Amino acid sequence: MWLASAWAQGPEPKSPAVYRGAAAAPGKQPAGVRWALRPAPQAALDRPASEDLAGLAEPSRVPRIGVHRDVPAGIEDLGEWEALPDGSRVWRVTVVSPGAAGLRVRFEDFDAGAGQVWVYGPGGEPSGPYSAQGPFEDRAFWSATVDGDRLTIEYEAAGEDGTIPFRLAKLSHRVSSGPGAVAFPIEDAGSRLALGPLADREEDSAAPCHQDVNCHGEWGEAARSVAFIQFEVDGFEATCSGVLLATRNNTFAPYFLTANHCIGTEEVARSVEVFWAYQSRSCNEGHPGSPGSVRSPSGATLLTTGDSTRGDFTLLRLQGVPAGVVFSGWDAGDPGVGSRLVGVHHPRGSYKRISFSTRLPDQPVTVIGLGETPADQYYTVGITEGLSEPGSSGSPAFSSPGVTVGVLSYGQTIFGADPKLICNVRPILAGYGRLSAAYPALKPYLEDEPATQVEPSPAALVFRGRNGVIEGGPQRISVSTASAGTTPVRFNARADAAWIGLSAETGQTRASAPGAIDISVDPAHLPQTQTAESRIAITSGSSLPRFVTVRIEMVYDRSDVQVAATPDPVVESNPGVWPFELGLRETAGAATTLDLFRINGVDYSARIEQTFGGRSLPASGEIRGRLQARGLRAPEDVYFEFGGIDPETGVRWHRTLAVRFVPGSF
Repeated sequence: MWLASAWAQGPEPKSPAVYRGAAAAPGKQPAGVRWALRPAPQAALDRPASEDLAGLAEPSRVPRIGVHRDVPAGIEDLGEWEALPDGSRVWRVTVVSPGAAGLRVRFEDFDAGAGQVWVYGPGGEPSGPYSAQGPFEDRAFWSATVDGDRLTIEYEAAGEDGTIPFRLAKLSHRVSSGPGAVAFPIEDAGSRLALGPLADREEDSAAPCHQDVNCHGEWGEAARSVAFIQFEVDGFEATCSGVLLATRNNTFAPYFLTANHCIGTEEVARSVEVFWAYQSRSCNEGHPGSPGSVRSPSGATLLTTGDSTRGDFTLLRLQGVPAGVVFSGWDAGDPGVGSRLVGVHHPRGSYKRISFSTRLPDQPVTVIGLGETPADQYYTVGITEGLSEPGSSGSPAFSSPGVTVGVLSYGQTIFGADPKLICNVRPILAGYGRLSAAYPALKPYLEDEPATQVEPSPAALVFRGRNGVIEGGPQRISVSTASAGTTPVRFNARADAAWIGLSAETGQTRASAPGAIDISVDPAHLPQTQTAESRIAITSGSSLPRFVTVRIEMVYDRSDVQVAATPDPVVESNPGVWPFELGLRETAGAATTLDLFRINGVDYSARIEQTFGGRSLPASGEIRGRLQARGLRAPEDVYFEFGGIDPETGVRWHRTLAVRFVPGSF
């Protein structure tokens, strides 16, 4: 039932369109497959330790399904060259990461020229071929994911040079795929009835009260515009959802809308993988087992984005889409309060589900994980059927089949509520960023505005800093255009890192008078010796971004020592005994020496080596000492003093620490 309601005025709504493009022709196969070569030599990593996987269980707005692993230095030396029957040569190595459900590899320093590089597993489609300086022409990229715990990397050389033209920097080790990632057991028949028809099905990562999209045939075509995405961020592989948007003239440019808190930078966008047919085989049949093979080429370009204060949206341009997907329509008008909204999404990295909700009156500003959500940027909805969970983020709100009006940002289950309880609460609140609020940023792309290309110069900037001070001040980039028109060309600038400052986010340029932006670096974001690199994106109209690489090399000659007690407060473990540890951690990347240690003013410097195992504190390192306190009149505060000297500069430092000691319970 639809409720009669007024719609805010906006541009003419856009209807959906089905992409009838031809299926991709089979590509050239890797030499190892083409010539049925013997298995490649193996480089086996140890199974990930439990502490390496611990971050997967930490609360996160985006579900984490994998961890990054360092590839041992020199692993390329374990590969072998082999002559092929056609006279060419191929180098291959198989990397094994035990226990992985899927793997992908990050290449760096990639420059294969006319050679070709593939990544493939024991079965399934190969990833590649990659050549020149990679798909983004910047010498670094993630391959597509290969199912299983091993992948083969193959380089078919174009000449006689036996050099490997890349470095294997990281592996992304996907821990789970399909059922069983996070199970919600059903304890009794009453709960089984309350949780719906999926309760009897195979265990799944999503809550049991979700609605299978295949049970709602009238939404089947709209569902073909929604995709499951996985991407690399902050040392993990994570998942979200998103929707393909049509342009006004149905150009089928692959514009893909998701949430900013999923994909917020160009670096993360370039790691995106998009799967289109991750759904059950039929109504309530349960988990299909894997995301499937209907996918876009890996990697995307970030076109425009807005954080939580602007509606939490990101528009990507994908590398391509398969035939048969649907480009969703859209409406930049606001549905009235009381209108029905429908969501299609991938909760917790699971297969495609559907939820039904009603738009509620706007809520006051809400604080969520990434900041504030102003009421005029979001729709608050009450979900009456189904559910939204982490992983649903970035999915569309449909006002009618195939017409997008919002992008999912947050919901009640974001903060770790028990899904067994949430399933019995109605309505369940969620928030969608308004397409109407994002529309000014999306408009050049969705309305097929002319693309006037602008070019920034130089293409790379290098800053240097010492002891928290940037040397030389801001640097300038010019923005030019070849357009011969007399009307100035407007351009936008976006920095992908918080430490990059822009003198302006918009500007104008003419062929006769280039525009300019001053670029600065904020040292407050660089508290230790490090080298950081990010990008500035320059766009104009619906043109693809042009990028300026910004690099900062910060060096600290002085140390920065942090001191702490564990536990704090210290609790009496046995009558009259308080065991604890003192830790000193160097955070600025400069080695130092500890030469002062006092407790309540009493000098224990002569016992530093006995207590801490030595006086030297390595750059970015840590030393710890185990101690026991006796005879205290708890509760009591104890004061510790530490001091030292940096051997390179002779600079002294001093730290104090107050620790509370409390009685135990006996």
